[in-house]
Amino acid sequence: MTAKRLFPQAADMLAVFLASGGTLVLEIAAAHLLAPHTGLTLHVWTGVIAAVLAGMTAGHWFGGRLASADARIARRRVANALAAAALSGLATLAIVPWLANVIPDGRSPLTIAALSLPFLPPALFAGLVAPILTTLAIEQAKHGMGRAFGRLYATSAVGGVVGAMATGYVLLGWLGLTDIVTGVAACFGLVAVIMALAAPRKEAKV
Repeated sequence: MTAKRLFPQAADMLAVFLASGGTLVLEIAAAHLLAPHTGLTLHVWTGVIAAVLAGMTAGHWFGGRLASADARIARRRVANALAAAALSGLATLAIVPWLANVIPDGRSPLTIAALSLPFLPPALFAGLVAPILTTLAIEQAKHGMGRAFGRLYATSAVGGVVGAMATGYVLLGWLGLTDIVTGVAACFGLVAVIMALAAPRKEAKV
């Protein structure tokens, strides 16, 4: 496999890995960001997990509708999605404290649900990535479509495992929550640039 073909495929794998892993990092960080306002309770975890899962579900659905067999279009859409995930992830650092000041009762289920909602958009945008790139991989595989699907699905799952374990065992002990969220946003932004570079200027003629 030539470097010209290897770079886009490696970029696709990196994007799927990071979209899943970064979302898990944000999910765990989200509960701790809410903790000063709500406490770190089962209700908080329930609200955060529900918001992130809702975002990912919507992202997967819309990602399926945005999927394209055109490599240029697909990778540019992924680049835009990751850039949006980065910006909306950073926005949670300002939105959560503002909401906590606006809503007086920080420990009611409705308040916890409201404070969890800012984490839905970054999960949604990150959720766009896997369906778009999986469709592209299957379309380009021609033979071995099952292997292409399995490879990206496994990459997404591994990203989630690494993100969850890295946050729980390393990041929360080493970094502050603001640094963690900012770091995830920076990674999303970096991979957005990589995906933009990986998108061919013009789709090759068959």
